[in-house]
Amino acid sequence: MVKHDLNNSTNIKQYNHRGAIIAISPIEIFVGKQMTGKKHRLTQKEFDRFATLSGDNNPIHVDPSFVSRTRFKRTVCHGMLLYSMICGFLSRLFHGSSQIEQNLMFTAPAFAGDEIVINAEVASIDTKQHRLQLIISIKKKDDQIVCKGKTKLDWSML
Repeated sequence: MVKHDLNNSTNIKQYNHRGAIIAISPIEIFVGKQMTGKKHRLTQKEFDRFATLSGDNNPIHVDPSFVSRTRFKRTVCHGMLLYSMICGFLSRLFHGSSQIEQNLMFTAPAFAGDEIVINAEVASIDTKQHRLQLIISIKKKDDQIVCKGKTKLDWSML
């Protein structure tokens, strides 16, 4: 049996049946807590690799010549590539938790060459159900939001 210890101002700790700590969130958790990821510059090589992996070869993502004739002028990041970056960010912060809900809105394009950063804010903590709700955003260097939404994490399976 795994026992959990979480309150409005502590780290998430998971214990095994012998009472030994088996995992700890590396950050103090409380409603309103804000977390920021590392800055990342998007590249065409990432877009191309993601297109190969996903099968989404839409020219808006992979063909600079084509997209130069559109309103975007530069290749646009796949929305699901941005989402996968969110998943990695959450996994590093809350290792071992499960993402049980996610909603996203892509509010502006992110282009090859753009510098982005992922932000998260703890919106709620449910200690009885072992869940956190987070408000997520990805911003460009100029603070323009390119993706925003909410996610719910569950740590009861640890």
